[in-house]
Amino acid sequence: MEKRGQMKMSFGMIFSIFLIIAFLAFAFFGIKKFLNFQQDIQIKQFYENMQTELDRMYKSTQGSKQVSFNLPKKVEKVCFQNNPTNNIYLDFTRGFDEGNLKYLNTEKILGSMTEVCATVKDQKVTFLFEKNYGEDLITIKF
Repeated sequence: MEKRGQMKMSFGMIFSIFLIIAFLAFAFFGIKKFLNFQQDIQIKQFYENMQTELDRMYKSTQGSKQVSFNLPKKVEKVCFQNNPTNNIYLDFTRGFDEGNLKYLNTEKILGSMTEVCATVKDQKVTFLFEKNYGEDLITIKF
């Protein structure tokens, strides 16, 4: 009879350990998902903030403005390409995210190259927006 009591106790202990491990696994999974969601929001904010600055520059007759944007750690480069549907993309360690910004003079930005990239340093990227008098589109320098 003693062994039977010990067996029930050990089963309860094993079941408790299993539940603790399961709860910890779900907690880590939830935290990872939350952090990825946060990075996705930062990327969307980058596109929105950049388009807002381009809109302001587009409405003016001429100007020059230096702007900085924050990006998540996983973004290594911000690249511009001559593609009418996706003229900007963010280069990650494991992939990329494309976007399309209005009012960019991609021909002037790229010159004879197919793409130009700015390196992200300390989770920030800085651009110089320029619009000359009589031009409709904005040039970006970095």
